[in-house]
Amino acid sequence: MAHGGRSEPDLQICVLGHSYVERVLAYTRQDRLLSPGECFTLHGRVVRVQESSQRGASVIPSHSPKSASVLAREALRLMPMPVVFFCHIGECDVADRGGRASLSPDLIVRHIIDLVRFLLSAGVRYVVVGQLLVWPLQGHREAVQMVNYLLVDAVAGLPQDRVMYWRHRGFWNDNRNLFHRDGVHLSREGNHRYWESIREAVSICIRHSLNPTPVLQPAMRQRRRR
Repeated sequence: MAHGGRSEPDLQICVLGHSYVERVLAYTRQDRLLSPGECFTLHGRVVRVQESSQRGASVIPSHSPKSASVLAREALRLMPMPVVFFCHIGECDVADRGGRASLSPDLIVRHIIDLVRFLLSAGVRYVVVGQLLVWPLQGHREAVQMVNYLLVDAVAGLPQDRVMYWRHRGFWNDNRNLFHRDGVHLSREGNHRYWESIREAVSICIRHSLNPTPVLQPAMRQRRRR
């Protein structure tokens, strides 16, 4: 559908993941960062935001009512199909929470990559794999860092003009003010920074669609820091 009399159709994007997704989009509505209809503008194009989230979502079906693959299939029913999927999932699988055991970093990464391949095979143009964040009160920094380290290598083996591993800047050094007092969810400041990070990643994808190059973001590919 054209927006505001424009000839170009709106670009659909989907943000997929656990409660971070639900909460950051609630924040954007509260602070009116999205116009009515869940829209914002990038590179002269209207971008319409769709959400596919589940609190406590896991990478595997047995760990949550809606796993990542179920969320993806629901989102793919949207019309038109989202041109960008921003996927952020995995923290709930690193920690022992809600009576369920943690998963190994290798298994988490394997399921995330399976999700990316599924989205690509369904015809999604771009998939952004979000870096996992360390919860300051949970003591699982090493496991999260290992997942992120493995994701860098795994994503590098996927089509580099369609898939990007995305690092969230500013969440690693003394990040306690970015989290709610529960030590898990993001604070208002954290949600603001998280949303700006998502926007930046989506902007790179849209810019690439207007001027395609062999790699979405070469500089980010070359960096090995976790």
